[in-house]
Amino acid sequence: SITLYAVSNECVKQLNVTEDLNVEDGIFQYPRFSAFSGKYFVHPFQVFPRSRPDQLVLVKHRLYCWDMQDLTPKTLVMGTEVDPHAIFIKTALSETHCYGLQWSQLVTWNIETCEMASQACLEVPGHMMGVGDVDVGSGVCCVLLARQGITLQKTHLGLFSFDGKLLGKVKICGEIFSITSAKVYNQKVVLERKVLGSKTITILV
Repeated sequence: SITLYAVSNECVKQLNVTEDLNVEDGIFQYPRFSAFSGKYFVHPFQVFPRSRPDQLVLVKHRLYCWDMQDLTPKTLVMGTEVDPHAIFIKTALSETHCYGLQWSQLVTWNIETCEMASQACLEVPGHMMGVGDVDVGSGVCCVLLARQGITLQKTHLGLFSFDGKLLGKVKICGEIFSITSAKVYNQKVVLERKVLGSKTITILV
């Protein structure tokens, strides 16, 4: 479930915004995958198939988007079925649209109509990792890429247009490290790096 807290000078109100939703077919992803714009709040939902563990059944994940004035929920459903474990790695909001970065594709919905506006497949050169960001203002998204043929080393950050075209790659220096977060901000890329075996976090710009 998702609980929001409305804080004022007089009191704090606790609101369970998922109380009337039917969410028995899966779970909400971690809060770090959600997005807030002031007008809307969106949170991705991971659908699990009702099947045997040895059977691969494709599903349509969805996003729940709440209008913060009246907390009316809107359900945004993917247009195509995917692997149940291919979750949304980033969501973003504008005044009219919601964006979901789901591994190698960027899905866009019209919030008012709940209809999918576009679905762009990213031209990913190599193996895509589960770190990325969506910058609505510049119309650019980014995903972390592994070196060709190596699935564990995260060595490049791919920059893509909203129609899926690869705009360029940022080479990340170093070998034994893990990029835990990426953020596109003010025409710059900000990376959070944690060296394997260390508790130290480094910010790269």
